[in-house]
Amino acid sequence: MTTPLPKLQPPRVTQGVDPMNTKASNLPLEWKNWLMKFNIYLKAYSLDKEPDDRQVAILLHFMGQDCLTIFNSFNLDVNTVKLEELTKKFTHYFSPKVNITMERHKLFNRKQTLHEDLDNYVTDLRNIALQYTLEPGNFVLADRGFKHVESILDAKGIKLLRPPSVASGSKLSKSQVRETKIIASLRIHIERVIRRVREFHMLKQHSMINKHFLRILNDVIVIARALINLQDSLIK
Repeated sequence: MTTPLPKLQPPRVTQGVDPMNTKASNLPLEWKNWLMKFNIYLKAYSLDKEPDDRQVAILLHFMGQDCLTIFNSFNLDVNTVKLEELTKKFTHYFSPKVNITMERHKLFNRKQTLHEDLDNYVTDLRNIALQYTLEPGNFVLADRGFKHVESILDAKGIKLLRPPSVASGSKLSKSQVRETKIIASLRIHIERVIRRVREFHMLKQHSMINKHFLRILNDVIVIARALINLQDSLIK
């Protein structure tokens, strides 16, 4: 007579996720790893398909009391906030803090070195601007050739404004026509600044510059910008 095999039990899965360690020395990395474990937990228990309000409640439950206090500082409604929006808020909160004023100073005083390639110089300026001088909630006005930065800006909570005609390439609806007019009314101020810059003889379009002045050209542009700031307001 054979003895029946015992019924096999499914493997046990660790219940829950340990609270977020808000005292960690590297908070951005701690948050990144914690969020990854949380997302794995949701998927393992098929909770990633649940409504946002439940997923938010689960996240706040596991994050712990310290993070609940941080959440309350966001002034968000726990019943209506979306999970994606909340995780972006925490990501920004745990990101390294920088001195915006100092970083802007670095940007405005960044000069092209003698043997530096122009593309590298422009790329460095763009990276500094995107990383340090823009804050969540800001808007960036752009035209053609800047679509590739949209994902970078979106990750930082910054909205890229591009004319609908440029973004879609199709016939505009009434709302898109109205949006285009609003953007155009803002772009005109940028054109006015450019026009004021070109009033300086050395900075006119297609102007001929003595090669001996090339080493001080960055200083010339900085001084020109400063003088423009002392002129009458662009917006009456």
